[in-house]
Amino acid sequence: MPKSMIRARSIAACLTTAGFEPRLRRHPDHIRIEVEPPASPASVAWGALLAALEQGDEFGLSADGQGAAAWAVIFTEVPSPRPDPRDERPQQGAE
Repeated sequence: MPKSMIRARSIAACLTTAGFEPRLRRHPDHIRIEVEPPASPASVAWGALLAALEQGDEFGLSADGQGAAAWAVIFTEVPSPRPDPRDERPQQGAE
């Protein structure tokens, strides 16, 4: 299992333990973990939420007309690009 998925599942497990229902969404270059944030700004759950989310490469809070989501992003490992054999051909006119 890739390290990025292990990290994402670890964050999701912390959120579940704190009483949240995390959603993992895979994208080509990252994994996003989202939860509905606590309704009360004074809630003790905010501490657990932030402790879990700060384990991500990036984290934040977004809101739209349909609700809010607290999220963390884990960037996936990107394989090294393979060299293009066309780059190894000598250029015309080069000495």
